[in-house]
Amino acid sequence: MTEKKITLDENNSHSKTLDKISVWLTQLPHSIKSDIWRRLTTRKYPLTVEEASSIHPVVEELLNREVTNYLKKKDRQRLKTTANTTPGGNDTLNRLVLFEQSLSEREKEMTDRESLLRQREEEHTKKLEHAKLEIQKTITNKIKMENEAYLSAESKRLQDEHDRFVDELRSLKKKLEEQYNNQIQRIASREAAMSKSIEEKDKKIAFSKGLIQETKKTLTSAEKSINMLENKNQILEDIISAKEEKILSLYDLFTSFVPSQANDSTIEPKKYTTTYERDRWYNLRKDIEFDPEIRKKYTFRRKNEIQEHLFEGPDRRGIWAN
Repeated sequence: MTEKKITLDENNSHSKTLDKISVWLTQLPHSIKSDIWRRLTTRKYPLTVEEASSIHPVVEELLNREVTNYLKKKDRQRLKTTANTTPGGNDTLNRLVLFEQSLSEREKEMTDRESLLRQREEEHTKKLEHAKLEIQKTITNKIKMENEAYLSAESKRLQDEHDRFVDELRSLKKKLEEQYNNQIQRIASREAAMSKSIEEKDKKIAFSKGLIQETKKTLTSAEKSINMLENKNQILEDIISAKEEKILSLYDLFTSFVPSQANDSTIEPKKYTTTYERDRWYNLRKDIEFDPEIRKKYTFRRKNEIQEHLFEGPDRRGIWAN
């Protein structure tokens, strides 16, 4: 509310001043208005067109003075006209004119003094502005010097920190390079040892592969030899079986004609008469696998051709016990 009231008061004051200036301008003739405008815009410290066209203290003061002088001049002319038509009016008018001249001179003197004071005030203001500028310049230079000193000290401190940091980085880099080189050397040594070990293992593997190949070849050759031997063995077995069959058939034929000669102990009989005889030939059959000479000495029959007629008595071997 207070700010709004102040704004309204300012607007009212502005409006009143504008009305007053408008009244003054209506009281002055065009020639005086032109002269006032020229004086405002061409004096020693002239106003700008915007300032001279607006509400300005200098404009207000000059208009007030010119209107007052203009009204006084009009009053003198009116008095002069009246004095010319009135007896004794000229003396009174002359005294009045002298008084007005004296008053005008005093007003002019006051105006000149005011102008001089205003001029001195303006000069003093300029000097103050110049002094302010000099003080600001001095303060700025002092601050600049202090800033430069501070910046120089700070720059030196930062440079020292930078140098120390660079030295630490170089030391750390050197340490890391040494660790890296040592690690590389250890890795190279391990790689060399591993390469040597791999080469030895490769040689062993190659030797093992060669040995395996030789073993495979040997096994293949042995398998072939075994097959050949088995074939030969089968052939020999067939030959032996055929010969045994031939021997047995001849022996049986011979003993059929001469039964008393059926006592060849190397030929297996058709009939076992005692358990001893049976066990003897059973044991010979089992020992054939371990003693090939048995096959050379004895002739065996097929199992389906053998009959058992065992003698039962106190001696299991029967009459052949002796």
